[in-house]
Amino acid sequence: MLTEQQIQERRNYLGASDIPILLRISPWQTPYDLYRFKAYGERSQAVTDAMQLGNFLERGLVDFYSHKHGILVETGMNTIFHPTKKYLACNLDGRIDKDTILEVKTGAQYWEDGIPVYYEAQCQWMMHLSGATKCIVIGYIGGRYNEYEIIYNLELCMIMEQRADEFWQLVTTQTPPPLTSLSDYKQAYTIDDNIKVVAPDEIYAVTEQAKDMYNTRIVATKQEEQLKEQIECYMLENKADALMRDNVVIATYKKCKNSNNRT
Repeated sequence: MLTEQQIQERRNYLGASDIPILLRISPWQTPYDLYRFKAYGERSQAVTDAMQLGNFLERGLVDFYSHKHGILVETGMNTIFHPTKKYLACNLDGRIDKDTILEVKTGAQYWEDGIPVYYEAQCQWMMHLSGATKCIVIGYIGGRYNEYEIIYNLELCMIMEQRADEFWQLVTTQTPPPLTSLSDYKQAYTIDDNIKVVAPDEIYAVTEQAKDMYNTRIVATKQEEQLKEQIECYMLENKADALMRDNVVIATYKKCKNSNNRT
């Protein structure tokens, strides 16, 4: 598990977990989040219990893989830096041999479509800097253990390195990247209760559209409740707990714990 000191040390370089963020494929953070951390040490994402649990499980999963395959996995290695660009680096979960590295992932939601693209980008980055040509990903995801294999893609990694160079230039010159989400704007700006601005045509149109959608939703909700009540009344009148049509149940009557009726 990373200490606070180790987390702050990561401000000095772009690691594997930073690559999906600056590529804008991370589901959790934006390039602006990353910029704020690298440039000023500000973190938008707190360390959660799930993150800490994943760190503790990592060692056990590496040991399990080593036992299962009867091979020795090297762990506890130092940070690997790019030979000439010391702001590009990575940390490995494990190394099997010169050409093969090991990455551990844990999570609650099973990967129905294989390794998510943001994790694959991390693995490509680690291979790029470590000189490996293959990455074995062991995942304990959604209560299931699986092993995956990723092959090094030089062309992709060169593009990622170029993007990393460009992003680090923003950090060193303290030039914020474009804001891409509401959370970015909330970090960058504050509201002044005494300031009023005239809405331009585009924002006015969006505001009116939002109002229309809200009103439509309210009307639809009321209509839905009225239809449900009509169904409930019919089922109560017939003392039925289910409605059938063509031998298929189309609605059921349930009595909630609070004694309110639902269909």
